[in-house]
Amino acid sequence: MHRNLAFITLILCVFSSAAQAEFYGTLKASYFTGVDDFDDEQSFGLVFGKQFNDIHAVELEAQINGFDSTDPGFEVDADVFTYLLNYNYTFWNEGNWRAKLGAGIGFADAEFGISADERGDDNPFVWQVGAEADYHVSDNFSATFGLRVQDFGEASDGGVTYEVGTPVVVSVGLRYNFWPMQVCL
Repeated sequence: MHRNLAFITLILCVFSSAAQAEFYGTLKASYFTGVDDFDDEQSFGLVFGKQFNDIHAVELEAQINGFDSTDPGFEVDADVFTYLLNYNYTFWNEGNWRAKLGAGIGFADAEFGISADERGDDNPFVWQVGAEADYHVSDNFSATFGLRVQDFGEASDGGVTYEVGTPVVVSVGLRYNFWPMQVCL
């Protein structure tokens, strides 16, 4: 517990070290298409980030993804929680619009519900690349629109291997820009 608190404090200190940096939080809703062994599904995410300047940003992202399938011949319900560290590069900023390219790495905590009696889990490596556009509605609020490819690899449970694959993810979100803040003294 103390290690987790120390790690979170370290991350916050690194995020708060640059002067005039903008902190933000984004709520996202996403739709996955092209998932290998599962039906196309939706996802919800929460992102906390720091815009260092007009070009560079770093984010911590958490998603909850629900995947369902009857592909192996029986019903499978998978809850996949993903945790990602993202980097974004803003390549265009005009008026109220901003466009950026990004990449991220992390891991997934996949829990498979095969039947009422049997549950399993696995922790595959996750990566993503994509593009996103923000439209600034006001000083503090932006609407976000994204398109990315996210790779979950494969996970195994009970002798069955599940392939989420590399789906295309379409997302929309609402971003709130916080005032610059100092977390560490």
